[in-house]
Amino acid sequence: MSVVTIALPPLRQRKEDIPLLVQRFLSRSERPITLREDALEKIMAHQWPGNVRELENTITRAIVLAPGGVITPECIQFHPHSAGSSRSRLDNISFRDGYWNVIRKVEEHLLRAALEEARGNRAEAARLLSIHRRLLYQKMEEYGIR
Repeated sequence: MSVVTIALPPLRQRKEDIPLLVQRFLSRSERPITLREDALEKIMAHQWPGNVRELENTITRAIVLAPGGVITPECIQFHPHSAGSSRSRLDNISFRDGYWNVIRKVEEHLLRAALEEARGNRAEAARLLSIHRRLLYQKMEEYGIR
């Protein structure tokens, strides 16, 4: 039953809300996270076609990818929303999924994306991920990736 409809303009028209939303999403992390100013600038420049959910998912990925708990511009990854792309698999990740479930989803996504980028060449995929081939094989088996 719909009693009240609240119309909100898209996030791209509410850029001033972005830093507050980012801080809210960062505060949900189980470990201390720092966002570099140049990373925030990259976030602010994006159009956010997926609105707040896309922003939340982007921050979730950035937290996982942040070396030493510092989010750099390289940690901020915007993905096209193509239905057939393996990149769209992360769009449904939320902090509500729990830390380890998010980590598993992101890890599986990274493995699949690296293998896709390397056109199935496992040695190249391991190089792209900066991991040893043996670890790549173990992770592929863990996630049922052929």
